[in-house]
Amino acid sequence: MLTKIKIALAAALVLGTTTETLAGHVVRCSLVGVNTMRHGYIFGKRHPDVAREYGFLKLSDGPAKHGTWGVDPRVCRTHLALTQ
Repeated sequence: MLTKIKIALAAALVLGTTTETLAGHVVRCSLVGVNTMRHGYIFGKRHPDVAREYGFLKLSDGPAKHGTWGVDPRVCRTHLALTQ
């Protein structure tokens, strides 16, 4: 019985970690599938330099808490050419 519980807990831990990793990944110069509200360490008001390092720039403050974001073509032109 105890072995089955340990196996179930290990499986839940592995699945939970994998899901979190896939759901939490932000790719440089791509906003595809990114929820800016979940990534305050990049898109928060206190971290404009981090957003710039990822190739993002704030387009407007807008009604959303973190505003509207876009990809900075000046930063990402070189990055996109290297990845294609």
